[in-house]
Amino acid sequence: MYKKLFILLIILIIGFGGFYFYQRSNGQEVSFVNVQQVDYYDKILTTGTVLLEGLTEIKNEVSGKIVELKAVEGDEVKQGQILLQFETIDVYLDLKQAEASYTLAKSRYDEIVNTTCPTSQEQYRQAQLATQELQEKVIRYERLYSQKAIAQDRLEEARHQLELQQSTTEIQKKFMESCAEGGAKRETALAEMKSAQARIDLLKNRLDKHTILSPINGIIIEQYKSLGEYAMIGENLYTMAEKNGKYIEIELDERNISRINLNQPVFVSTEFSSENRIEGKISYIAPSVDPNKGTVKIKVKLIGDNDYLIKNMTVRCEIVYAEYPGSLVIPQEYIVSDEGNYFVFSILDGRAEKRSVIIDNPNAQEIRIIEGVKLNEIILDPAGLENGMEVVLKD
Repeated sequence: MYKKLFILLIILIIGFGGFYFYQRSNGQEVSFVNVQQVDYYDKILTTGTVLLEGLTEIKNEVSGKIVELKAVEGDEVKQGQILLQFETIDVYLDLKQAEASYTLAKSRYDEIVNTTCPTSQEQYRQAQLATQELQEKVIRYERLYSQKAIAQDRLEEARHQLELQQSTTEIQKKFMESCAEGGAKRETALAEMKSAQARIDLLKNRLDKHTILSPINGIIIEQYKSLGEYAMIGENLYTMAEKNGKYIEIELDERNISRINLNQPVFVSTEFSSENRIEGKISYIAPSVDPNKGTVKIKVKLIGDNDYLIKNMTVRCEIVYAEYPGSLVIPQEYIVSDEGNYFVFSILDGRAEKRSVIIDNPNAQEIRIIEGVKLNEIILDPAGLENGMEVVLKD
């Protein structure tokens, strides 16, 4: 029995040895990359949220029913563009009535200025002449009476006529003065005309408020009312944002504060379109750290086209904090880590050669090699390799 086991052991050793020799003689096929030279950037990889600044709330200043809706959520509009229209029939009828009142008041005023005033002036002049004639008559009668040429009753009659005429002249004078500029009658008519005009201006202003115009060039991000709805004074109609008002808000780990500055470049992408990167710059750094989160809030102002970014979307952010032109790089999966030391496998005389390298950023996707490789050198995929193993490069 022991003899059989010994023979079986010999067969297994020969089999494994043959397999190993077969592997060594044929070589293991391995994937490889060439060392590339690129302009390399050290980055902080994080996420951010798309927000909007320059938000404008459009509220209703009149009550009414919406009869025209010319802009809806998502529309891009220009300053002064009509957004919606309220029903105006009641205000329009009031305006026509106020215009009629103004026309009547102006007619009265014009009559005073152009007719009544000149007439009263002429009547006052005639009354003055009549008064002057009667005064002369009384003087003449007083002289005749002193000469006993007329009776006393004729003198008294002349004096009575003079008193009546003086009273009439005074009345004509006051009426003339009331019709003249600054006079009570003219001022009353003018006040009625101004009051009617003020009413017209008020109604026209109210009528204007029934048409809602865009106050800015921007995008409607929220719409609160629909066609046919009734809106009360003070209700929100729209929320708008400036067209170029998008920015990214980032809660950055406080350990990275020393690596950021204002105007520092940031590249933004989305999960569904990672190849399309939008450039931005840091525009704001909060003056303090959030003690509960251990983060500092920063804002990134976007520079490139960003129409597909919408409010509250989560985006990927690459904050560039160092640049290394002409760096040698290989993918992270081609680096071998061993107790803080780093290695790569190159190929020498058809065999894998394990070589120590010095790298800069072990956690990045693309590793910058500071020392240990050359440009265009072949670096092997380390999976399953051992130093000295015969290898064959995959096509």
